[in-house]
Amino acid sequence: MNNPKLKLLILEDSLSDMELTVWHLREARYQLDVTHAEDEQGFREALQNKSFDVIISDFKLPGFDAFGALEICQQTCPEVPFICVSGIIGEETAVELIKKGAIDYVLKDRPARLPFSVQRALAEAKEKHELHSAEEKLKKSEERFNLVMNASSDGLFDWNLETNEIYYSPGWKKMIGYEDYELPNDFSVWEITTSPEDVKKSWELQQKVITKQIDRFVMEFKMKHKDGHWVDILSRAEAIFNNSGKAVRIVGTHTDITERKQAEEALKESEKQFRLFTENTMDTIWSTDQNFNIIFVNNAIVHFLGYTPDEFINSNPRLFTPENGLKAIQDAAENLISEYKQGNITQQKFELKQIRKDGKVIDVEITANLLFNDKSEFIGFQGRSVDITERKQAESELIKLSTAVQQSPSVIAITDTKGKLEYVNPQFTESTGYSMEEAIGQNPRVLKSGEQSDELYKELWKIVSSGKVWHGEFHNKKKNGELYWELASVSPIFDQQGKIVNYLKVAEDITERKQAEYNFKHSIDESPLGIRIVNQEGKTIYVNKALLNIYEFSSPDEFLNTSTIETYTEQSYQKHQERKKIRQQSGDVYDYEISIRRKNGEIRHVKVWRKEVIWNREKHFQVINQDITELKQLNNDLIQAKEKAEESDKLKTAFIQNISHEIRTPLNGILGFAELIAESDLSEEERLVYLEHINQSSNRLMNTVSDYMDMARIVSNSIEVNKKVFALEPFFVSVTKKTKQACSDKKLKFEIKLPINTSSLTVNSDPAFIQIILNKLLDNAVKFTKEGSITCGYCIKNGSIDFFVQDTGSGIDNNKLDLIFEMFRQADPSLTRGHEGSGLGLTIAMSFVTLLGGEIKVTSEKGKGSVFSFTIPLNNSAKSVTLDETITSTSVSTNKPLILIAEDEESNYEYLKIVLKVIGVKYIHAFNGAEAVAVCEQNTDISLVLMDIKMPVMRGDEATRQIRKFRPELPIIAITAFAQTGDEQRFRAAGCNDYVAKPIKKEKLMALLSKYGV
Repeated sequence: MNNPKLKLLILEDSLSDMELTVWHLREARYQLDVTHAEDEQGFREALQNKSFDVIISDFKLPGFDAFGALEICQQTCPEVPFICVSGIIGEETAVELIKKGAIDYVLKDRPARLPFSVQRALAEAKEKHELHSAEEKLKKSEERFNLVMNASSDGLFDWNLETNEIYYSPGWKKMIGYEDYELPNDFSVWEITTSPEDVKKSWELQQKVITKQIDRFVMEFKMKHKDGHWVDILSRAEAIFNNSGKAVRIVGTHTDITERKQAEEALKESEKQFRLFTENTMDTIWSTDQNFNIIFVNNAIVHFLGYTPDEFINSNPRLFTPENGLKAIQDAAENLISEYKQGNITQQKFELKQIRKDGKVIDVEITANLLFNDKSEFIGFQGRSVDITERKQAESELIKLSTAVQQSPSVIAITDTKGKLEYVNPQFTESTGYSMEEAIGQNPRVLKSGEQSDELYKELWKIVSSGKVWHGEFHNKKKNGELYWELASVSPIFDQQGKIVNYLKVAEDITERKQAEYNFKHSIDESPLGIRIVNQEGKTIYVNKALLNIYEFSSPDEFLNTSTIETYTEQSYQKHQERKKIRQQSGDVYDYEISIRRKNGEIRHVKVWRKEVIWNREKHFQVINQDITELKQLNNDLIQAKEKAEESDKLKTAFIQNISHEIRTPLNGILGFAELIAESDLSEEERLVYLEHINQSSNRLMNTVSDYMDMARIVSNSIEVNKKVFALEPFFVSVTKKTKQACSDKKLKFEIKLPINTSSLTVNSDPAFIQIILNKLLDNAVKFTKEGSITCGYCIKNGSIDFFVQDTGSGIDNNKLDLIFEMFRQADPSLTRGHEGSGLGLTIAMSFVTLLGGEIKVTSEKGKGSVFSFTIPLNNSAKSVTLDETITSTSVSTNKPLILIAEDEESNYEYLKIVLKVIGVKYIHAFNGAEAVAVCEQNTDISLVLMDIKMPVMRGDEATRQIRKFRPELPIIAITAFAQTGDEQRFRAAGCNDYVAKPIKKEKLMALLSKYGV
């Protein structure tokens, strides 16, 4: 016996142990092909590169053990026997290895046992392989059997007579509608699904097969399908006997013969129907031999030619057919035979005349074909004859009618009862583009454009199929895709028995008329005017979108379902009733106005025109509505605007007169008293009085000019809010000093009311704006109060300051309270009023309050006084400039102060020079801004600059910025003739320390010079 070959993988980190293992196996006569691995990586590589018969592994390895090696084997080669060889393995560990799939384990101190372990492992592996092969063969055999059973259209059953077990194939179950899993393999299934009578017959046959009375079981019976119907089954079976001659099994098949049975029944029924048809048809059915001798004819021959069937049998067509008819018969027979010889089985249809027994000639249509026996041998002719005399007469009449139809200007089409076209006249081709050949056999739906709903066609068929005539319009499509309109009538055509046999359509092309109607309707739909169409009975039948919009209705139905009394105002409804009476008396009103009430209650005014029109070929009225609400409002607005313009013109005239008065009056005072002062013989007291008058007139003129300039900036939106943080109480007291003095001069009581515990309150707002507002209100209070008192103050409410000025003056009429804040408005605009003023004070005050985010109010009673109040937020949100952000004053102390006068106006320069001479100050003159910059660079001993803002070459504010670059500490006082609100912040931003407005008062200038140490 040859030594067995063995491909061996040894996982062992000890070389000596590995060699010992190899020695023992070679001693056992194994031819070894050994692969050695010392660690996990080598073990995996060996398994990947080679196949083995046995794997022997040490238990303990560096970073690895037999459990890990066994797990790898189970994943990669589970069929290879795995044996553990170790000197330290315990019994429990060995058992665990066996459980996880190891074949055996061998202790290193008993190496002689290893060959026996390998031999047993190889034997077990061989047994497992053979078992697996057998299982695979069995599985494939079962798969082939199942495939055969599933593919077969027949069903198989196998009945074990000894155990009474039975097998039904999937095809057997499927034959009666069940899947394989739905029916158990039980004998009772067959008994339940088979009719009781068939079960009894089947059982008797089975017994004869078992007892060998018959060789085979063949029977037809019915089985009940899953869905309830019966299936015809052909069952065949045979018995299988054992060596003793005893039947032990019955094996058989089921075949579904339902279709065959149905075909047989259908054939029987067909033969029956043919006999009935032959005996009862009005057509003559006949057959002849090859020489045309009649061998069969049905009973219809009696009505057809007047002969009995017996008289006709063995007769020849010569008996009842004229000569020319015989030729037609002969030609037809020759054609049939010729076609047959060429392999074609056809029929021939032809017409001829035949003579009845009573001598009357009739028209006959014959359909003939060849007659064959059951051996497919030609034995004669058979066919059908139909009396078409009446049809031929009708055709003659139809020729006349056809001529009229052919020449008709209307579209005429005839269909069968299923809607297929059987005839169309030339006008059909003219209108649709389809020729007669293209149209015949088609359904008129080929003309459908898709522009009309299916409901229209359903209604049409419902009407005509009930025997009535349908009238309507079709929107059809021609062959070239062009759309057109038809006015059509569709009517049924009846036969003599009253049965509908055809349908007739007569139509007229109304495309041009529809287009005209569409254009008219479209013009109405798209008209901006509201339009409705009214019939002769006064019922509205159409409304356009514009009309619905006027009435604010969402749909025509809503308009039609709303009565006139619901939409008209009471007055318009009364006039509507009057117009109805006029129309009832054969009159009409064609032009009028109405007032309607919309759903939301809004009143709209509508102009209405009514005229006669033709709508759908009938006389109607077109009622045109134009919403003239805005037009009427515009007319009212124009009237008001005219009145307002006239009032404005009066106001302008009064304003011009007022402004002329307000400017000329102080100028007259200035010029007049200046002239008087020039006289040399005045006393000092008189001179001082005249100077005071000049001063008062100058102040009045300056206030007037300032108001106009502020108003111009407000109107042009060029004024800005410049905030700073300031103490409120000292500011308020300072602003009211002038008013306090004015009240004292007029013997008026003056009182300030301030809240307690607010002496330290600061405000972040524009003090210049607030001062102007208070001055305007306080000046008015003093101006209009002859006696009594003036009270002013403020309080804190909800984060705002509420200022107020209350007087006991003349008061204001209630109807003028809304006017006094308008530009140039005054409660008394006449020139004879007892007070001065431009009429801009309250307008300016209200504008500044608005800019500061507040609100101004007034309450007044004529003859009792007024209360003006306004609110200002404590922390105004406009741009804020705090005192810390401005350039602080710099005191200058020099032994010999030198001042630069930057002024281009000679008179202003002369005035400043005189003032400076009086106080003993040196000065230098610069004529423009550029010169001022140069002078400051050249003269470092200049201690202060009086800088005019508006100068040629370079403006004063730009010159200030230039000087600041090299003399940041030098005091610069801006001089301006603008004197507008916000100037101080603007000049400080340019670098000025302070500013003074023209005309410059000596005291103001002296105070500023003193402030800066001059």
